[in-house]
Amino acid sequence: MRFTIKSKLGLAFGSIIVLLIACVAYGLLSLGSLNAQINTLLAGPVSRLDLAQRVNIVQLEYIRQQKNMMMYDKPEEVKKAITNGDKARTLLAELLGEAQKSATGENKDRWSNVAAAAADFNKADDRIRALVASGDRAGAQVISQTDIRQALKALEGNLEAIL
Repeated sequence: MRFTIKSKLGLAFGSIIVLLIACVAYGLLSLGSLNAQINTLLAGPVSRLDLAQRVNIVQLEYIRQQKNMMMYDKPEEVKKAITNGDKARTLLAELLGEAQKSATGENKDRWSNVAAAAADFNKADDRIRALVASGDRAGAQVISQTDIRQALKALEGNLEAIL
């Protein structure tokens, strides 16, 4: 059987249309798969990175309030710094609890080390608060430059490993 030019052109254009439909279908299926992979990425590593960054930000706010407490002369300013420091301490504890629950593998140990360093930091902060309340700012500065700095190095080192 001989094909006419009309049937040859129809067959050629028809096959091109079928191929285009197949390409569009493949593209849509691949796009759906990509969407699922991006959602998995956002639910896992990105959320853990966000949590680690939030812990770092809260820890920095906590330190700032501690330094403010040692620097202020007026009792109401010191009290405000202590109140803000307590808020940061509470938020840090909540974030660390959340991080330890969601941690996996080697990060579980790192988050435990971060929590231990935060506990050391809290103990030193309590000592600083007692010294500031008694008027011994020089003693508070010594603790800030020794114990606090040591706890922060441990905390930040583990956070950097997580990040």
